[in-house]
Amino acid sequence: MHGFALDRREFGYLVGEGTRFAGMRCGYGWDLARYLRFGVRFDGLGRRVTFTDAKWSVAVAPTIAQGWMSSLFNYDEITFFHSERMVHLVDSISQAVGLDGDDLIEAREAAGFHDLGKVEVPISILGKAGTLTKEEFVAVKAHSAVGADLILKASPDFWNIAQGVRTHHERLDGSGYPDGLKGAEIPILGRIIAVADVFDALTHPRPYRKGMFSAESALEFLADNVESSFDPHVVSALTSIVDSTSLGC
Repeated sequence: MHGFALDRREFGYLVGEGTRFAGMRCGYGWDLARYLRFGVRFDGLGRRVTFTDAKWSVAVAPTIAQGWMSSLFNYDEITFFHSERMVHLVDSISQAVGLDGDDLIEAREAAGFHDLGKVEVPISILGKAGTLTKEEFVAVKAHSAVGADLILKASPDFWNIAQGVRTHHERLDGSGYPDGLKGAEIPILGRIIAVADVFDALTHPRPYRKGMFSAESALEFLADNVESSFDPHVVSALTSIVDSTSLGC
């Protein structure tokens, strides 16, 4: 079964008939969800990959959400599966810090779309095994602003989601990007996604790094960088929910 690929020149707009949305491997039981069933596909090495039911919140119109995630899946599967894990992780953190209702739905959406802008980063850079050049790093850093712009092109009603996407690489001391925001200038969604993003990146394989951190080591890294980079309340919330079963996807 082949996925539906968006024309990237038209990216961010409603997708026509034929859209596919690769399935989640974890179930969240959301009140507002879209369920699609995927079959079997084969990856680039000919390995059989089976997908189960997809569940996705519909704060963003389902057709748009499916198109965005399908394009990300077709462009870079590593980023796609990272984004799907992020939905689960950000959902847990957001509830731990007290988000609910529409705020919680927007947190899930922002988590799923936080790396949307990477469809505009050359795949040779995303998959590079080694240190990026200065020019390559500039290209990667653009993804948070690009993703936010794509979301706002779809609808200005997605403002909070877009801001969560735009600010997930900001740091409390102002050393982040793209806007160099500090402390409370960074929206809560950006601060939550920042912590979840680093935790997931450290605890899963990446092309640029051999090996990966244990959950405990990743939490230690985050704790060592609270105040300067990460919201201590968000790091505390993550610490309270991490165990081998609650985040095992």
